Amino acid sequence: MPSNAVYISPENVPVGAPPPTQPKPARPISVGSEPLLSASLIPTISPLLAKLKEDYREEYRRMGRPIQRTDAAEELKNAFELAERSCPGIADELLAGILTKLCSLKFNEGDIKRAMDKIKRPV
Repeated sequence: MPSNAVYISPENVPVGAPPPTQPKPARPISVGSEPLLSASLIPTISPLLAKLKEDYREEYRRMGRPIQRTDAAEELKNAFELAERSCPGIADELLAGILTKLCSLKFNEGDIKRAMDKIKRPV
C-alpha cells in the first residue's frame, strides 16, 4: 500500500455511499525557489494569446479602429501569468478540463492525455 494510502474499513462506509477514492498525490508547488508553472503556459497559451493580440491589431488597423482596444488580449495573458504565480499548474488543469469536455464523447482518456502531452511540448 502506498505511504499516503488510507485504509477504510467496509463497515465504516454508509450503505449507498459512493466507494471511497484514492486522494490525488500532492502536486509539488516549487522546485527550489522557483514555482512549478504549467508546462502548457509558455509553449501553448502565451503564443496563442500573442497571435490573438496580433490578429486583433491587424483587424482594428484594417477597420480604422483605435489599436489600444487590443489590450484585452494582453490583459488575458497577464491574468494567466498571475494565476500561475498564485496557483502553479492551474493553466494545465484548465486545458485538461477543456480537452476533456470537448473530446469526452469522441476520445478515450488515453487520447486526451496524449493531446495534453502534445500541448505541453514546445513547438
